[in-house]
Amino acid sequence: MGLTLLAITATYHTSVPKPLADINLLDCLGEGGLALITLMWIVVTLLTRPKGLVTNLLFAGLSAMYVSMLWDFLDEMVIFTPPYLTSFEAIPACIGMILMSIAAHYWYKEQSIFNQTLMKKERFYRDHSITDFVTGLYSIEYMKNQISHELARLESEHCTFCLTMFDICNFAAFSRQHGLQKSNQLLRDTADMLSLSMRESDLLCRFAADKFVIIHPQTTQAQANAFAARATAFIARHANYHDDKNQPQFSAVRWSSIEIHNQQWEFESLMTNLVAALNRTKVAA
Repeated sequence: MGLTLLAITATYHTSVPKPLADINLLDCLGEGGLALITLMWIVVTLLTRPKGLVTNLLFAGLSAMYVSMLWDFLDEMVIFTPPYLTSFEAIPACIGMILMSIAAHYWYKEQSIFNQTLMKKERFYRDHSITDFVTGLYSIEYMKNQISHELARLESEHCTFCLTMFDICNFAAFSRQHGLQKSNQLLRDTADMLSLSMRESDLLCRFAADKFVIIHPQTTQAQANAFAARATAFIARHANYHDDKNQPQFSAVRWSSIEIHNQQWEFESLMTNLVAALNRTKVAA
């Protein structure tokens, strides 16, 4: 808003209005639209990004571009009394593009670090419309696409893969006793511990409620079972402390695993088999 008022004030004192017959409404619409969209980009940048070097550079670059766009728009409706002023319209945009290029460089570095934190939570492509809000993991729809990819890879490269499903023991009772906030925290903690236990090539997704599914590319059943046993032991050492109790409660999970060595499987049948095996484990316990 300050930039807009400053540009309008400067234009008011250094220009005279054009006759209506000389104003091209189509040009005004196009250049005004560009200025408005650039202003919207500035607002979105400030609302969606945290404070920092990249945000500051993006804001400065977009602001400089906005000044040029707005000046170009106003130039369609006024005549600058010092005619040379029109020669400076593109200078702020040029400066803005330089700042945006520097911002893109640092944004790339920032994104590279961010990608490392998502290494075990996404593969090949990103689609945050199917992300689970509680755990930050992708939902089962994302896993479905990844299983399809592995089945296609199985056909071409004959690489077997495994799926492992984890279920938090007594999660419903825990949720009733401690409420939604503690339950969500337990889900996040379990997701983090599973992620820490995984290889970089594995992928973790939330299946439903208290269940998680991991895909293990190029893995045998014995390797998947060994991983599941290690992850279960790791989670069993995790203590949940509550504000009103000094005595910790320890977490526990059950698991089932399946090896896929042919492409005849369907996603639904794979999930059905995993859930059935998990239920058998639950009954046996």
